[in-house]
Order: sequence, then structure tokens, then C-alpha cells
Amino acid sequence: MNFERFILNQKLSIESQKFLLAIFITNIGNGFYTLTLSKLIYDKTGSILGFGLILMSEQVAKILLQTYAGYIADKISPIKICKYSDLFRGILFLLAAVCLYHKNFLLCVSLTTFAVNFFKPFYIASAFCFAIYYNPSEVLKKYNALFLGLKQGGYLIGVMMSGLLLVFLNTHDVIFLDGITYFISFLLIHSIFNYFKGGTIIRGSLFSISELIRDWKETIRLIKNDSRLIVAVLKPCLDPIIFCFIQIMLVPLSVQFYHGKPIVLSLLQSAFVFGMIIGHYSMEKIYVFFPFLLKQRENSLPIIQGILIACLPFGNNIYIHLFILFITGIFNTDSLSYHYSQLQKETPSSYQAKIVSIYLIITSLMLGFYISVISYMEMYHFYLSFLFTALIIFCLSLIIKILKNYSLKLQ
Repeated sequence: MNFERFILNQKLSIESQKFLLAIFITNIGNGFYTLTLSKLIYDKTGSILGFGLILMSEQVAKILLQTYAGYIADKISPIKICKYSDLFRGILFLLAAVCLYHKNFLLCVSLTTFAVNFFKPFYIASAFCFAIYYNPSEVLKKYNALFLGLKQGGYLIGVMMSGLLLVFLNTHDVIFLDGITYFISFLLIHSIFNYFKGGTIIRGSLFSISELIRDWKETIRLIKNDSRLIVAVLKPCLDPIIFCFIQIMLVPLSVQFYHGKPIVLSLLQSAFVFGMIIGHYSMEKIYVFFPFLLKQRENSLPIIQGILIACLPFGNNIYIHLFILFITGIFNTDSLSYHYSQLQKETPSSYQAKIVSIYLIITSLMLGFYISVISYMEMYHFYLSFLFTALIIFCLSLIIKILKNYSLKLQ
């Protein structure tokens, strides 16, 4: 079934199709950013510490901005927020390319980091709201499936393209092309914005501190009174740790075994992300043949990923590394999709956006601590960082299991 026919079968509006295409192109830019900046910083410093600090700053930005971003996204048209986010990101990436061309490395890194970290919380919240505002309830699940597939697919293509382009082009040229992807996404979203006359939906004051505090007090009260919701919020937090670890450690892995060749780095990254795409669409069929995995799905998926991560540095050829990353990607996306869906089912409809913001804030706090530890650890012991990550996954899985059993006793 080709993509166009698949879209038509989902009965999505042309506006939703345009927005999904914009998400796809935006994530091509995100794939460009991740691999290009990682390679740039590693070449300049000889360590992943710098890129680890960049990723940690993203988590800090989420912590500081996510609460307000969710509040704003519920007040203004999500189309308008996504539109201007892509516009300003495109401008900042073009400026960063000019700075790098003139050998201003620090300003280039600062501009690209700000472009991604500042606008991403608003973009995530707005993309979530778009699905609710512009799609009937009967196609929401289908829309979200397409959204996740195109998001991961765009990221995969961005990673693959940037790895290949770095072989033939200078880094500042690739950053310039990154900015172009955001401009294309801006134009697509702009056409949707024009379709909805006016384009702005104001519900209450944008800067009312008292209203913001009142909304969040109600949300916190809900969580305190429902222990199951606490467990549901924590469960999806494990999978981003695996994803973040792969982003940090792929460059050292390629240097350790393959002399840091850009094409190999692109292949390693692509194996993981392609596994995520395959996992999203095929794991339900796998469970038909392995029903014991389905019964233990809730607890086994993070642990399986931890085992795979622990095995990764002990593979001695490219095929073993590609296979492990591919399988890890499959389990990562299935685990995240499953636990994220469980969170949605446990959350009352009027609190969806705020509960998702709490999940993102908790994840950012965990990743901020984890990135700082793993970045320093890699500098002193390459293999230990893999075993440490696996241990973290095992311990957190056990803690969540204990909390779940405790919540069941309270019922």
C-alpha cells in the first residue's frame, strides 16, 4: 500500500495531511541537528562531554518552559505556534551556518542549541493540541499512528542524509540545509494557517499567573489522590533514557570500533531509528507468535532493552552492532507507545495536556541527571557506561513495579 492510499484510508483532512508532512520535514531537520552537532563538537573537543551538556541543556529548557508551554498551547492556535517556531528555527540555523563559515564555533553551537531547546517545548505541546482540535475522535488513533511513524521516519532520513552529506560537504553547509528544512515546514504550516481564517483561539489570559497556578493546583491534587496515575506517569520515563543513551554513545562507539567514519555512524543511527519504525507497526504481529511477551509486556520491555544495551559494546563487528541497535529500536518504540497509551487511558480528558507536561518534566529531570553522569563516565571507562545504563533501567523498573503493587493495595 503506497503512502497516498494509506493516508486516504485514514479519512484525514487535507489540513491534517499537510501538518503530518510538516512534522515529517521538521524531523528531518532534527535528524540533521543531532548527528551534525554531535560530530562537530566531538571533532572540536575529542569528547562527548560537550554534546552531553547540549542534551542536558535541552532537558533544563523543558523543565523551565514546559509548564508555560502547555498553558500557552491551550490558549493560542497550535497552528500559529508551530508555524512561527519553524520560521524562527530556520532563521537561527541559517545564521548559525554563517557563523560557522566564519569560524565562530561557539556562536554556531549557541544559536542551534537555542533554536532547538527554546521552541521544542512549545512545538510539542502544540502538535499534541492539533491532533485534538482538528481531527474527529474516531480518527485520532490513526492520526497518532501516522504522526509517530512520520516523526521517526523523518528523523531517520535526516540522520542518514546528514551522515552522507558530511562526507561531501562542510559542516556549515549541512547546517544551512538544516535551516532550509524548517523553512519548508513553515511554508506547509502557513498554508494551513491561512485555511483557518484568523488562526487564533484565545481562551482566557495568556499571562495570568493566578490562572496558571490554579490550573496546576487542580492537576497536582488529582495526582495526589490517584496513585495509579503516578505509576502511569513514571512508566514511560524509562524509554527516553535508552533513546538518549543511543544518541550520546553512537559517536564514541563508531570511534572505538570504526575510526569515527561518518557513513558508519549514519548506519548505526539509522539501524536504531529504523527499528523504531518497524516496531511501531509490527510488534502486535510478533506478540501473536510469542504470547508470553505480551503477558509480560509491561515489565519485560524496558528490561530487554537494558540487556541489549549491556551487550552492545561487546559485539566485534558492524553486523552485530546494527542488529542490536535495530532490535533495541523495535522494543523501544513498542514500550513507549504502550506505556504512553496507558497514561492516556488513566488520565481524565480535561487534564491530558497538564499530565503530559508533568511526564515531560519528570523525564527531563531524569535525563538531565543521567546525561551528566554518563558523559563523565564515558571519558574514563567506555564499557562501564553501557553496563551502568543497563543497571539504571533494571533499578527503575524494579522501583516502578514496587510502586504499582503498592497502588493496587490502596485500591
